This record gives sequence, C-alpha cells and structure tokens, in this order.
Amino acid sequence: MTTTNTAQKLRRESNSLLGLSIINLVSSAMVLAFGASTLIPGILTMVQTQTVLLSELVFAILGLFAFIVGVRWIVATAEVLEIHEQLKEGSEKALDEDSLTSVIVGAMASYREKRGTIKAMLLISRIAGICFLILGIYTTINALITGGVSLWMIAGAIPNFAIAAAAFIIPHFFSKYQQIWDNRLKQTEKAEALLEKQLEA
Repeated sequence: MTTTNTAQKLRRESNSLLGLSIINLVSSAMVLAFGASTLIPGILTMVQTQTVLLSELVFAILGLFAFIVGVRWIVATAEVLEIHEQLKEGSEKALDEDSLTSVIVGAMASYREKRGTIKAMLLISRIAGICFLILGIYTTINALITGGVSLWMIAGAIPNFAIAAAAFIIPHFFSKYQQIWDNRLKQTEKAEALLEKQLEA
C-alpha cells in the first residue's frame, strides 16, 4: 500500500470517528438540556413553595442525574476526538511510511485507552437513532391526527429522520474501522508480549 493510499485510509477512519463523535455530542447535549429543564424548575418550585413533594423530588433527582451524565459524556466524547485529531493531522503531515507508522502507533495507544468509551459511543449512537426515529414518527403522526400538516411540521420531522439515519449509518461504517483497529491492537499486543519474552530470556 502506497503512502498516499495509507494517508487516505487514515483520513476516512478519522472522518468516521468524527461523525460518531458528533452524534454522541448531539445526544449528550439533548440529555443535558433535558436534565437542566427538569432539575431547575423542580428546585425553583420547592424553594418557592417551601415544600417538598415526592414527585417533584423524584423529577429533580432524575434531572440532576441526566445533567451529570450529559456533562460527563460530552467530556468523554471530547477526549475521543483527540484520536480524530491525531489521525487527521498525522495523515496530512506524514510524508513517508515511517511517519504514517508513527501516526498509527500513536493513535493505537489512544484507542487502547479509549476503546471502552468508543464501544459505548457506538451503542449510544444507535439508541439515539431509535429515539430520533420515534420522535420523527411521533411528530408526523401527531400532525396527521390533528389535521395540521404544514411545512413547519414537515420541517420539524425531517431533521429527526436525518439524524436517526446518520445515527444508524455512521456506527455501521465505523464498526468496520473498529475491527481494523482491534486487529492492529492485537498485533501490537502480540509484538509487545514477544519482545517481553525475548527480554526475559
């Protein structure tokens, strides 16, 4: 494989990871918004009335949990984006096979550290796809039932279907790259184990 082909392949892998990260950032932002919209009104109501109802407390706790999860997942996704930057910058700057090999080794080290997070991102992307699909269907059915179908209703449903499609398609393509990365990681681990045995001998 030529240097150009390898660089192009790395850019495709980088773009696929970027797409997966964007879907997760969108999902995290929605969870964060849900948490804030549930937590803040609940707290304000309890402060104003100076009473604590069980239902309000439950929603406040749920909102706090969603808010924390949203923030933590945004941070985790941002950390995974470092691999995207490594692949992107490396594939653009690398001039020979040795440089590309160095880029791959560096990316694999980051991937080994973030592999669990990336697997969770694949799952969350598919879950987000289901949620956006349901939301798009709900918006469409609601418009048909109320007889209020309009351009605004259609415009509101189309983004949901588009995001749902992306949330399913991106993990499908990225899973192929994930298999490649896992194979690279296995080869690296075998080489490390072999080197360790040789050093112990």
